[in-house]
Amino acid sequence: MDLLNETEVRVLASLIEKESTTPEYYPLSLNALMLACNQKTNRDPVVAYDEDTVSDALDSLRAKRLARPSSAHSRVAKYEHSILEVFNLGRRSWPCSAR
Repeated sequence: MDLLNETEVRVLASLIEKESTTPEYYPLSLNALMLACNQKTNRDPVVAYDEDTVSDALDSLRAKRLARPSSAHSRVAKYEHSILEVFNLGRRSWPCSAR
């Protein structure tokens, strides 16, 4: 698997974090994911990604099979990580899974 660039890491980490910390809002819309990436607390470095930057990172993560559009029906497209499936991790072995 190819290495991830800094933007891909931030987007993927934001998806993973929000699944654990705010499961009621997960999967995330593009706007919610952009806000998660750009939040000013618990982020180093603080960034200011626009929707195009996050969308490009999502496209790259989808090509690497690490993120995907959610299959849940919604008016707005939402995205989720697929790291559990890619690395064959069960929910029990996932440390931040509360489900």
